[in-house]
Parts: sequence; C-alpha cells; structure tokens
Amino acid sequence: MEPTQIPFSLPDGSSNAMTCHEGDRHGAPVFVILPAMGVKASFYQDLAAALAGAGFVAVTADLRGNGESSVRPSAKVDFAYHDILDLDYAYLVKAVKARYPGRKVFLLGHSLGGQLASLYLSDHPEGIDGLILVACCSVYYKGWKGFARFRVLMGTQFARMVSLLLGYFPGKTLKFGGTEAKGVIRDWSRQARTGRYLLGKARVDYDKKLEQLSLPVLAISFEVDTLAPKAAVEHLLQKFSPNAAIIHHHLLPDHPENDNYHHFNWPKKPGNIVGMIQNWV
Repeated sequence: MEPTQIPFSLPDGSSNAMTCHEGDRHGAPVFVILPAMGVKASFYQDLAAALAGAGFVAVTADLRGNGESSVRPSAKVDFAYHDILDLDYAYLVKAVKARYPGRKVFLLGHSLGGQLASLYLSDHPEGIDGLILVACCSVYYKGWKGFARFRVLMGTQFARMVSLLLGYFPGKTLKFGGTEAKGVIRDWSRQARTGRYLLGKARVDYDKKLEQLSLPVLAISFEVDTLAPKAAVEHLLQKFSPNAAIIHHHLLPDHPENDNYHHFNWPKKPGNIVGMIQNWV
C-alpha cells in the first residue's frame, strides 16, 4: 500500500505529520521510527517500506524543527528535549495507538531519536511493548577513547557556546546536524559533559526513571561507527533497570548481518536490520 501522511496539530499551536507505511499482516506490530538529530523523517522511507514489506506497520514523523514540523529554530524560536517529549512524542504515541488499537507498539530510535525514546519511555512506559535502538548511544564523552574523548567533549561544548552566542546552532553551516534549537544543544551538551540527563525545566529525574525501566530493549551498533562506539552505547544501556531484557548486537565488520553499515547508511539498505528486528520481535 502507498504510505498515508496524516497531519496533526499540537497543544502549543505547532503542527507536524506522521506517515504510515502499512504491511498486509492483520494485527501486526507497529514500529514508530524516531529520527536522529538534523535528519528528516523522509530519510527513513526505505526502512519503513522494508518493515511494511515484512508485514508490519511503520510510522515516521519528523523531530521538532525538521521536515514537516512547522517549528523552525532561530534566535527567537527555542525549544528543548522536554518540549519534544511532552508535546511531540506524547501526541505521536497517542495518535499511533488510536489508529492501531490493540496492536503491539515499539519505538525505534536512531541516534538522538533513540535517546529521546528512552527518556520518553522512562516516564511513560505504559502501552509500549519494547524499544529498539540503532546506532544510538549516550553522548557522555567518557564513552570514547583517547583523543576522540577530548574531541567529543570539546565539540559538544563548542556547539553549546555557539548556540548561546547566536541563539541557535547553525548545524548545516558547521556540517553537524541541522539548524538546532539552543535548548536542544544545551540538553545534549550537558549530557555529554556530565553523563546525566539533567534537562532544563524538566519535571522528571530521567536517570532515576531509567533505572526503573524494564521494557525489552534491542540495541544494534556497528564497530566502524565513530559517532556511537560500543562503550558509549553500553553507557546508555547501563542506565536501564537490571531487570530490563536487553539484547545488544554489536556488529563487527565481518559479522554476517553487517552490510558495511555505519552511523547513517543503515536506513538506506535496511534488509538485514529488519531481519534482526523481526527475529527479536
């Protein structure tokens, strides 16, 4: 079936849209694909189509500030992690469950999308059946080794200083991410520096909540991925409850399921990833 795009409005007056790719298996699980920083939802259409081709339902939606989102970060327009969690993700999950009642729902997050999905589920675990993290890690600088550790710390804090100076982060100009809100960069850079999710204006202790989250988790990472190395992925996974059913597949270059994957190319050739997800489900 052709994908269906469904516009929606949010309580703050902004708007966005979700695109539904529907497979032909009656009552099949639904996967909500949550993008990486600066990446449009349309980037994941091959992944969504592959999931639908396997009979599932795949739903994509843009991060606030990107693509179909009506919000555009600027010196006058700011938002942070808690806006994405409390507005965008809360509405999206509600809309998906209303459209597909009675089905299992999984959040599938890439990079920042996976971090935000983890935070959302730590506070709203009800009605979600599991979490899939692909090329997703904590950005705590100690998750890297050698000079890369210094580069991550300095790079994230440089981004913070630029966003404070300009009122937003010009990622397209600096060739990292997109045009990002000052609040998003603030939350992101603070976690890189401290290792904790200390969000501005947040009403939730997310690290404490994560310690209680025991949903099934599938994590897939790639040895050649310098943006999400194994130790940084493990730093995020260690935040979950010891009772969480976590399966972490770290794919070495010669792994039979590794189709020369790195941080950004896996959604464009998703066959093996979809197979791993299907086996896990």
